[in-house]
Amino acid sequence: MKKTGLIIILIVFVSSVWAQNQIKQDLTGNGLLSTEKSGIEGQLQKGNVPQEEDFFFVQNPGAIKNPLAPEAPIGFTVVPGTEGALQATLSWTNPNTSINGDPLTELTLIKIYRNGELIQSIPNPLIGNPESFVDNTIPQSDLYTYEIIGENTSGIGNGASFVQFIGIDFPGVPQDLLLSNIDDHGYLSWEAPVPNAHGGYFIPGEISYSIVRYPGAVDIASGITATEFTDITIDAADFYYYTVEALNTSGFGSIDTSNSVMIGSSFTGIIPIGFGEDLGYNTPFNFYYKNSLSQSIYYAEELGSGVNMITGIIYRNNFYTDLGMKPVKIWMASTSVNDLSEGWLPYNEFTLVYEDDVYFPS
Repeated sequence: MKKTGLIIILIVFVSSVWAQNQIKQDLTGNGLLSTEKSGIEGQLQKGNVPQEEDFFFVQNPGAIKNPLAPEAPIGFTVVPGTEGALQATLSWTNPNTSINGDPLTELTLIKIYRNGELIQSIPNPLIGNPESFVDNTIPQSDLYTYEIIGENTSGIGNGASFVQFIGIDFPGVPQDLLLSNIDDHGYLSWEAPVPNAHGGYFIPGEISYSIVRYPGAVDIASGITATEFTDITIDAADFYYYTVEALNTSGFGSIDTSNSVMIGSSFTGIIPIGFGEDLGYNTPFNFYYKNSLSQSIYYAEELGSGVNMITGIIYRNNFYTDLGMKPVKIWMASTSVNDLSEGWLPYNEFTLVYEDDVYFPS
């Protein structure tokens, strides 16, 4: 059964090339998988199984290159076009040694790739000769990876690569983004972003901003050029935060996220209070008595928006008569207990947060 499993694994690996290449396995030598076509060589390692069931698995497919193939080109650089032009000038020196370090005696081709796509081939280049190439086919402003590779009849050589931004660079991240609650509106302020996200050519005056509000991913504004904005569209009170993204002719830059702030008219969500004298009216104390004292625990998941903060408390009741103004004091404290079954929390752990008369109408 084990042998069947090993056969299946080996078939999966070689089936894609079996029909096109006559694969030979060296079961007793250095463990190389060889083919009659170049480019499909891979280093193999002998498995630790009985000799009569020898098998091999791939350790680094394609890692083995002919030592007589060219070494990488020397001093490869890419210079972008001036003032954001979609152009790049590539410069290098053709290889003069083989991969094994011996002097190179043959160089038949230099290939130039942009983001993995072949864009130019140079036949019969001179060994060790300085070369250059101007790429005028760049589709848009972006970050590009160029690679140049030499070949000869012994195989494909090592490559040299260079990453460069070509065109007008994108804006960076807006700086010092801050959200504030002003008159129940969301006020945002920030500083202009780092000019160029990738160190490329940049035009500072050509920046606008897009703003999105969360929760809900609501598009609030786009195309604004100022570095401040007031959101007057908030209806329901909640904890809100915003993202600000800079934009120029090349596209969107990086996003910055603001702090989270409670914004909107007074929050009136009801959090039920358990086991009080008048549970049906969400009131934890009994107004029949002249003095009443209670403790209530509010759980984080009850507070809404996933934010562990209480900004206001509403007690509701249904009185037969107008009680008028009554003095009320509210203390608050953080706690890790889940209920009050073992008694009330010590008074000295609380902080007085409210003390005033409250009107209790009928």
